[in-house]
Amino acid sequence: MFLALISNKKFWVKNQKIILAGEWCLPNLNKSRSKYHKKISFIWQDSNNEKKAYKYCNKLYFKSLSDISKSLNQYLKINQDVQFYHILLGNWTIHFIHQAYDKFQIFNQAKKKGATNTYILDNSQYYYPIDFEDYSQQLLTEIYQLQLFSQIALHINFKHKIKKNTYQKFSFKNTFKTKIINSFSYWVELIFQMLNYYICLFFSKKRVVYVNPHFKRRSFYNKLKLFIASKASVHFDNFNYKKKIISKEKIDLNFRKV
Repeated sequence: MFLALISNKKFWVKNQKIILAGEWCLPNLNKSRSKYHKKISFIWQDSNNEKKAYKYCNKLYFKSLSDISKSLNQYLKINQDVQFYHILLGNWTIHFIHQAYDKFQIFNQAKKKGATNTYILDNSQYYYPIDFEDYSQQLLTEIYQLQLFSQIALHINFKHKIKKNTYQKFSFKNTFKTKIINSFSYWVELIFQMLNYYICLFFSKKRVVYVNPHFKRRSFYNKLKLFIASKASVHFDNFNYKKKIISKEKIDLNFRKV
């Protein structure tokens, strides 16, 4: 059977029985039910699977970080310890391992159900995230998920055909309403940041810097409340700086293969 990895029918075959990698492959379950043969159930609904995955991924993370540290030190001709790379790369690395392990398990389940082949994305179209925020946004898009699936398929030698993407772009689309709200929020945050900084600078002898704090809800209200309660000694730094976009031509691919 053919393994469908995303909901875009352009990456499905027409003359073969289809098994779906997950629920996300069916944007409209009722209309599409007759067009596939099987669907892989959600692996992580079993808490035992989740615990095993957590332990395994953590173990793999520390091993990977140790290997990455040695390779990067050698390539960059520096001598930094594992803790240095844990701070610099840790957040991205553990999230990527989780994504890779999830997709590896999906392929394993698919094989058990009879999946034998799939379509993968042409690696000339791979997208390289700018930073962790960009990576997190791209994870919400089908095409980047297909890229991650493609990398695992290549790694485990899963039978495949390479297909170019002419249907979707690597982007995170916002509605007009969302853009207006985001723009308003940006200016409110910017004004608050400036006032916050100068008030702390001139009226507080001791300052505490909170870097990109996360509040589940009412972020601005909670920041303001904390700022007042601390008697103007708390300064918030959201790391909201302009990002330099790196073109694909300038990416050091040899460095990425280290």
